[in-house]
Amino acid sequence: MLSALFELEEKKVAFLEIVWNLVEEEEKVSRAIEEIEPEAILLDIGEEDLEFLYQHEKDQIPVELSYVDLSYIKKLSRYGEVSQPSPHLTKLIEVARSKGIPVKAIDLDDDGYLEAFYRDVTARELFMRALQLRWMRAKKFNEPDPHEFSLRWNEALSNARGYNNLMSERISYMAERIRRDEGSLVLFVSDPFIGERVRRLLK
Repeated sequence: MLSALFELEEKKVAFLEIVWNLVEEEEKVSRAIEEIEPEAILLDIGEEDLEFLYQHEKDQIPVELSYVDLSYIKKLSRYGEVSQPSPHLTKLIEVARSKGIPVKAIDLDDDGYLEAFYRDVTARELFMRALQLRWMRAKKFNEPDPHEFSLRWNEALSNARGYNNLMSERISYMAERIRRDEGSLVLFVSDPFIGERVRRLLK
């Protein structure tokens, strides 16, 4: 079930790759936490996103979906039931709270993301992204399972140089946050695309 488990300096890092928004994936989170009993859980989201999840849990505030999110969820639905917010995140928060395990958001926060975006993505790439999203919405993805679909979808989103550089900054930031975390056994939960690249950087 775990994607990888290896030692990094004086800590062990377990990787769990989850297909976002697929309902059946939430049980993987419960089983992984029960299996390894991590000291902390690290997520591939920013601090503001984690705060939103806690607020959504408390007040059931509506989730606003971008054009990219809507297109992704529609394509993903051919593999199974989908939901937003991603069920694995709400399940993770529930289980972590019951066990007293801290949950940490280790991706760039909103300010850091905007700074990286303006630094990496050109005006032409931003214009071309709109055309690319139209193409992706029309494209038929024939991957055999949701894991492969998630990989191919995110690869397509990161194929332009600027967006690839932006993703590389995020990956480097998350890898460094994992290195600096004080826990001796941590669980990093991410989508397959990010998890694969963070593992490469840490090895």
